[in-house]
Amino acid sequence: GERPERHMFAGYQYLEGSPKEKTRARFETMERKWAEMKEQDPQHTIHAELAHFNLDHTLHFVMKHLFKFTDSLGLNEHEMYSLLNQYIFYYNRDHPEEDQIPEYEAHNSRLTPNNSLHMINDLITKYLLTDDKNIISRIQYHTLGHMVTCYDPEKWESGEDSLFRSGYTSANYCNIPTKEVEPNICKSHSFKKLDLQGLPKGMKLIDREYIFSKAHLQEGVEAQDLIQYITIEGSPFICGIISTPTCKDPSKLVGLGDNISSTGFTYQSRKFI
Repeated sequence: GERPERHMFAGYQYLEGSPKEKTRARFETMERKWAEMKEQDPQHTIHAELAHFNLDHTLHFVMKHLFKFTDSLGLNEHEMYSLLNQYIFYYNRDHPEEDQIPEYEAHNSRLTPNNSLHMINDLITKYLLTDDKNIISRIQYHTLGHMVTCYDPEKWESGEDSLFRSGYTSANYCNIPTKEVEPNICKSHSFKKLDLQGLPKGMKLIDREYIFSKAHLQEGVEAQDLIQYITIEGSPFICGIISTPTCKDPSKLVGLGDNISSTGFTYQSRKFI
């Protein structure tokens, strides 16, 4: 049959140049449009890409008006800090009688895989699964040197092909020549298996066979040998993590998140009834 439509939305940071009430009105309009899309076809799949916001109310509007229709969410480490701290703000506000939860302290952009997995574990178990105002069933998280895709396997096909294709996006950009920098400056031309010792409580490495092993990243290296899969206790999500090539000049990767997420979203299909 005919496949349901898929749309990705990004660029919300550009709304911050408007007064707060005008920004609110634009998000309310988006909410109505997204509601119409879901009403016409409940299987219409929507990916929203977060951005770095200077104003707290912008992220609040995204969460309030858009998360209820968002199937897939893309974000980097800075956007992850902001999202977690926004959830913490709401929780502390609504539970004044309890000890206040401290905010997350931002690291630099060179997070270890375990730094990232701790935040992802908290986002999924403490907030997304306890918030009945969102329908998010897939997360694509990207930071310097590694990438994680978490998804509900009841709702999404395997994310293996998606991880490899989006992971190579950075390598392609590293090797694009500019006036200032010569090409072929990719710092790490091949993927490597990440050290995942000391996983967060509730996260567990699993052995699982996947059928998407077409990609050979270098001679004799099978795709499934490099992606590591993790389950999250009490959660339907499964996470795949992989290292990604980095540029000698990291500034070449600024703004690449939309490209990484769009590639990942394109190559991971929803399961439909």
